[in-house]
Amino acid sequence: MQIKYLGTGAAEGIPGLFCHCENCRRARELGGRNLRSRSQALIDGKILIDWPADAYMHMCDNAIDYALISTLLITHTHGDHFYPADLTMRRPGFAHIDDCKPLDIYGSEDILPDVEKYAAECPKTAPISSACIPSPRALPLKRTAV
Repeated sequence: MQIKYLGTGAAEGIPGLFCHCENCRRARELGGRNLRSRSQALIDGKILIDWPADAYMHMCDNAIDYALISTLLITHTHGDHFYPADLTMRRPGFAHIDDCKPLDIYGSEDILPDVEKYAAECPKTAPISSACIPSPRALPLKRTAV
């Protein structure tokens, strides 16, 4: 199994947008690996963990083709882990996906309203589906097609 960490920063990233603490000042000064974006990981080039606002930057910096990703696992609904607005970029006019397969999104029941909202905007040519992982412990998946 290969795990690639795409972002390992806190909710505000490092350096923080409006922060003057010593850590953020130093990160700005040093740059490079000291600049940390919001949390996201890729497993075996096929499974994405989380969808932060930094997903676009992660794609560009790591040469990831999101059109080839078919599974997305959302750990929780905080904005630094789940920024669903970018999911609408799968729509025609924004994306031209060859041999488009559904994007299956897994997470707690809290993500379902957002996933269903954005899935409704994506036609069958770029489908999104979701499955709920019941909280607070992992139980068999309940699949909800959208």
